[in-house]
Amino acid sequence: MHFLNRPAGVGTLPAWAALTLSLSACAAGPSQPHPQHSAPTLTHNCQPQETVGFSCELHDHRLLSLCASPGFEKFAGQPKDNPGYAYLVVGSLHGQVQYSYPDKPSEYKKYLSSGTTMSAWPYVKAVSQKGTFFYANGDAETPVSLTPENLPPGWHVETAPTRGNSYCTNRVHRENFDAVLLQLPPATN
Repeated sequence: MHFLNRPAGVGTLPAWAALTLSLSACAAGPSQPHPQHSAPTLTHNCQPQETVGFSCELHDHRLLSLCASPGFEKFAGQPKDNPGYAYLVVGSLHGQVQYSYPDKPSEYKKYLSSGTTMSAWPYVKAVSQKGTFFYANGDAETPVSLTPENLPPGWHVETAPTRGNSYCTNRVHRENFDAVLLQLPPATN
């Protein structure tokens, strides 16, 4: 047993050192797992380079966002000539997109429009083949409206709480709301 004949400290620990290490490890208790870093919580589901026209958190903790192409709100011509794109998107607070409308964001002019209320608030609405399903205006006190029976095929949104009619718990992004709405075609009704 060549192993036992080594001088202390050469390739082995003295017995008292090994016992000390074992006892101190036990005294420290079980090691705590390192916390896993979760995905950051987002305030919108637009792509980083896109313009956020509007975004809010829904009661079911998903985000509803109006997204537009980079520079969409800065186009200097008539809204009908804007070469950009715009769309509504619903997804998780961690960026997982569930629904996007219209299917081809470049065709937004067929489905998204804007106008002004009688109280002079700008508004945006989105229509599906069934009718208007989304409405929001610039008045921070007025709730965002969704019409579940008119949602695009495959979309599902939890029913709004009985208190009030707001589908959004709060509005997150509004900085570009007016500028984006000015680039949408005018509402026909």
